[in-house]
Formats: sequence, C-alpha cells, structure tokens
Amino acid sequence: METFLLGIIGLILLVPILTLQFYGTTWLRGLISGARVTFLELISLSLRKVPVRKIVDVRITLIKTGFNVSVDELSSHHLAGGDVALVAAGMITAKEKNIKLDFRKACELDLNEKQTLHVSSEEKNESKSSWSSELNRKENPVVVGLLILGFVGFLIWWLIKFENS
Repeated sequence: METFLLGIIGLILLVPILTLQFYGTTWLRGLISGARVTFLELISLSLRKVPVRKIVDVRITLIKTGFNVSVDELSSHHLAGGDVALVAAGMITAKEKNIKLDFRKACELDLNEKQTLHVSSEEKNESKSSWSSELNRKENPVVVGLLILGFVGFLIWWLIKFENS
C-alpha cells in the first residue's frame, strides 16, 4: 500500500517537474524582462507547434521597446505564415522614424508581402518543366536514397578492388 501511495505522489509531482524542466528558463526570462508569460501559454504554444523561444524573445523585444503585444497575437501571426521577428523589427524601425505602425498593420503588410512573393514564385515555377522538381535531391527522398545507395555501392566496390590488389 505504501509503494502504491508513493507511486501516485510521484506521478502527481512528475507533471510540475517536467513543466519546469521544459519551460522554466523561458518563463523566467519573460518574468525577469517584464514580458510575463504563463506556463499555460507556453504549453499551448508547444501543442500548436509554434516555436516557444522565438515567440517569447520577440515578445520581450516588443515589450522593452514599448509595444504591448500578447503571446496569442504573436502565435496567430506565426500560424498564419508570417515572420514575427520581421514584424517586430519593422515596428521598431517605424517607431524610430516616428511612423505610427501598430501590430495588426505590420502583420498585414508582412502577410501581403509573403503572398506577393508566393504568387511570383508560382509563376516562375510554372515556366519550369514538371520533371525537374521531381528530381530535386532536397525534396525527394527516393532520389536521396538512390544517391546514398550509389555512394555506398561505390565504397564497397573500391574496398573490394584495393583489397584484392
């Protein structure tokens, strides 16, 4: 009965210990810098596969420069395909040049630029032949596997050739 009770207590203590292990330093950095972040926000960022450190670093930068932007706003922009660090840099530059630029407008500009770049890259890709993208070594695992297999085969042939000599 004692070991069962100790096991339950250990499991109950495991959750806060793991939370502190994974998010403690990030939470402490936010707290010390004045850009408070809760553990629930950090956990929700991880569950949504948003880079936790990047969001907290950008939030710290924005809070230190006088912009009050929430973690949810930053993560929403990241999930929409935007670059939160670029938006923060743009907001800081605009503030230095006495241009009024709020977070929503900066995000809108960032996403419009990305959409424009995406459309122009699609137009360029349409002019290329379709088979050239299929043979791209970085994207096609079959091609990468064949290259590795060929290299290993060459090494084996080379070892056998010089061992017999």
